[in-house]
Amino acid sequence: MKKAILMCALASGLLFSCGQDKQAKEENTTQTDTTAKDTSKKDTEETTTNDTAVDKEKVVAAHNNLRSEIETKIKEIKPVEVSTKELREKVKQKWSKIEFYVLDNQVVRVKTYPHENISKRTEEFYFKDGKLAIVTIEDDGSTSKDKEKGSIEKAYYYQNDKLVSEVNNSKETEFSIKNSEAEELLQEAKEYLEIYKSKK
Repeated sequence: MKKAILMCALASGLLFSCGQDKQAKEENTTQTDTTAKDTSKKDTEETTTNDTAVDKEKVVAAHNNLRSEIETKIKEIKPVEVSTKELREKVKQKWSKIEFYVLDNQVVRVKTYPHENISKRTEEFYFKDGKLAIVTIEDDGSTSKDKEKGSIEKAYYYQNDKLVSEVNNSKETEFSIKNSEAEELLQEAKEYLEIYKSKK
């Protein structure tokens, strides 16, 4: 009888021990899997972040090339000039005239001019396939400047109606929230395209 009880106790101990080993192995495997997944997830996140940074640089470079191409192509084109007298108050107060440059029946560049003796600030909007690509802002756009990348005072780069990047080399003190300025410029660009369509 004692022998049978002893045998049962030994068998139970062995089973319990095996069960613990199995559980420990399962926990180890689960932990390893989780660590591998976390590492894999982290690698993916880092890759995505790096891809996004590379994409941003690619967009900026492509848009700068686009701007240069447009500037070269429109040298021989006479712009369509629109007075702001009949436009809504905000546009009328801000600008005296708007010039539209058209290639292959599409607006590729819009330039706004301030009222004389009030401001010298100009804004230039560059489009690709009807979508805003870049807005450049000059605090003194009254002089003819070389518009290379280094001479731009402020530039906003867009893709699919979203701000991708910005450059600010202006000496002017910033008081506005940049994101709201970028959003406002996007809305202005859409409005200018509508103005052009209505004046055709």
